[in-house]
Amino acid sequence: MLLKGGASVVGESVLVARREISDETWAVIGPLFPAAKSTGRPPVDPRTVVEAAAWRYRTGSPW
Repeated sequence: MLLKGGASVVGESVLVARREISDETWAVIGPLFPAAKSTGRPPVDPRTVVEAAAWRYRTGSPW
């Protein structure tokens, strides 16, 4: 279940989603990604993928 602000409830725990990329920055780069197709694999949220890459670059941590 998603909560306001992007948090998720998993069992009794709440996972907080922290944004690596501001909404203003995403407004610029988000439209560069193609729209999800109606066939094939289920779509993946491009912002989640970009934020994961930004987190990886920022922390230097392995996936």
